[in-house]
Amino acid sequence: MSTNRRVPIWPFAGLLVLLAVAVAVFAWPPAASSVDESKEKDDTVLADKTPAELIEYMRKQVDTLQEDPPEKKEDFNKALKSIAQAAEKVLEQKATPKQRLEAVQAKWAMLRALSQSGDKTAGKEIPTFLKRFTGDKDGDVAEFATGRILAHRTENVGTLNNKEREQLRKDVVAFIQGGKIESRFSVLMALGQMLEYQNQGELAARIYLAGAARVAKSSDKEIASQAKLLEGFARRSVLVGKTFELKGTKVDGKPFNWSDYKGKVVLVDYWATWCRPCIEAMPMLKRYYELYHDKGFEIVGVSVDEDLEALQAFLKRAELPWPSLFSRDPKAAGGNHPMAVYYGVMKYPTTILVDQKGKVVELDVHGARLGRLLAKLLEGGDNKDANTAAKPAPKSKAATTEAPKPPKGK
Repeated sequence: MSTNRRVPIWPFAGLLVLLAVAVAVFAWPPAASSVDESKEKDDTVLADKTPAELIEYMRKQVDTLQEDPPEKKEDFNKALKSIAQAAEKVLEQKATPKQRLEAVQAKWAMLRALSQSGDKTAGKEIPTFLKRFTGDKDGDVAEFATGRILAHRTENVGTLNNKEREQLRKDVVAFIQGGKIESRFSVLMALGQMLEYQNQGELAARIYLAGAARVAKSSDKEIASQAKLLEGFARRSVLVGKTFELKGTKVDGKPFNWSDYKGKVVLVDYWATWCRPCIEAMPMLKRYYELYHDKGFEIVGVSVDEDLEALQAFLKRAELPWPSLFSRDPKAAGGNHPMAVYYGVMKYPTTILVDQKGKVVELDVHGARLGRLLAKLLEGGDNKDANTAAKPAPKSKAATTEAPKPPKGK
């Protein structure tokens, strides 16, 4: 979605991903060094450079790390520190607002990368560095720093006590309610998703709902329309253990009746014909359906396609033995399907497993994990056969990975 005003983000994402891969490949041991170790040498290299030259230097360093990452951890960290020091030199000079913002973003990204590689000093420096700019005269810089401080605290929510978690919630809500929501919407989304990832569903829900109330008041119609979606995020984040409701119209135009599935174990699968991972998961779903259907297992798809004819053509070829819901209302098609909005589903496939009592057992359950849960729900426990689902399956030529072998029936 687009907004009226958005703080640009320096291109660090690829570098952070690269670092994670490098740590796994080279099995680098934790580092105990600091950003200042190679300062003397870098000062010589970076001396007398203008802000524009320093930023160009930083960008080239990042390109080099992405294209030809060093084999040794110390060399990788040295390059990160060099970029961080170049960013600091930009901030020491009379730079343009755009250059200062890029420098703050760059140094923050490098400190994060160093922290993730095991540099404890860099990790401790992140909040201190960002606090320098929370009251900055340039609004974009202050906005970025404030949002990232909240993100840093959110990433470490597992270490907080109840009082500290409540204070984090208050600070996030204050951030959402202050300033322009059009520029803070992406931060709100990121914070909520971080909390969900760390199994802090209740806290995420409270933040989503606060955001929904604020978003609904936006003069930007596109932003205001996201209020219902945020309410859906809140609903989904606390969905496990709650009753699940499903309604709508099937692809053939006939009404769907959720009560027909009472007493059944149901996997609700949000999918689309253009979603490759969704299609790759179909063979596995068919196997589990064939194995457990007679024991009370059902699957219901929720298609977020927009092209009905393409969807019908796919279903004819695939011969799926279960129904899919589809919205024929152009305003509620695709990702705007009412059931997707109601439960805040934005990525596909998303699966929701519902037990015989209509309660949600687990979200985003796939592969071997799905097999074990089905065995437990429909066969009374984790038997030895169910463990076969955990064994790796051979690679498929048509897909990235092939579905694991389902457990055998009794």
